[in-house]
Amino acid sequence: MSELHKFLFDGLPVRGAIVRLTDAWTEILARRKANTEGNDWPLPVRELLGEMAAAGALMQANIKFNGALVLQIFGDGPVKVAVAEVQHDLSLRVTAKVVGEVQ
Repeated sequence: MSELHKFLFDGLPVRGAIVRLTDAWTEILARRKANTEGNDWPLPVRELLGEMAAAGALMQANIKFNGALVLQIFGDGPVKVAVAEVQHDLSLRVTAKVVGEVQ
């Protein structure tokens, strides 16, 4: 189960949130594998996209915005572009364009 929990520390001016994308992330990876004939992203790209999805979910959960939050990273290395999109209902999708070998 994917989870997002907000928390406060009593008596301290501190608040936080924690996210765990288990089901959502498993479904994203399964769809990627099914739609690309087993051609999965390399591990560093999966980690980058997972971090972007988690960061996007945390940001979207903490702003009052009824639209999509989109994080995009452009590079001149093998990962040309990485995108994470999180909707106001916290549904998400990610993609990346990889050219060549990722170390």
